[in-house]
Amino acid sequence: MLDTSPVNMEDAINAINEVYTNVLRQKCPSFYIGPVNSPYDAAVAEALLQYHTENHTDFSGNDELNEIIFKQIEEYYNNTLPFSIKELTIDNQCEGNRNPRLVLYDYFYKDVNDDQDHLKYLIKIGEVCGGWTPLNNVVIIQHRAEEIHLDDNGRLHNEHGPAIKFRGNNNRANVYAIHGQKVSVEP
Repeated sequence: MLDTSPVNMEDAINAINEVYTNVLRQKCPSFYIGPVNSPYDAAVAEALLQYHTENHTDFSGNDELNEIIFKQIEEYYNNTLPFSIKELTIDNQCEGNRNPRLVLYDYFYKDVNDDQDHLKYLIKIGEVCGGWTPLNNVVIIQHRAEEIHLDDNGRLHNEHGPAIKFRGNNNRANVYAIHGQKVSVEP
């Protein structure tokens, strides 16, 4: 679960579709955005999608939508976005491999044969991506963190930088921690 390799979009889409089909029993989403670099990027993408929905933007397909959202995420960070978006939120985001509970669920599912069949689908998402944001007919997929640093007791720890470092140049989502205690600024 502490894999830091880049996400494979095909694997992530397949895992998410299994959740929609087997757990939620809903139609799979039509659009997949990503992979974005961090939870903060996912929040920006969600706000951009909200803007486009409210303004009835017509997208011809997933590739066009992905290209537009990635361009506008960059414009957002460069303060060159030609419109304003609403306040960012991470309320709709679901963790993937950063969810420590999935390790526990994985143990119970595989080793104790707990009868929670729906957990295997969430565990699969945790194995293939950093996080995901399910929205109305759209899912935003996040890369795994680029670096995860732990101390000898398995707690987040890095005295010389972020304990969790996300991909890309934006460091707003990075997590700084010393022996499992989150610190607000870079050590």
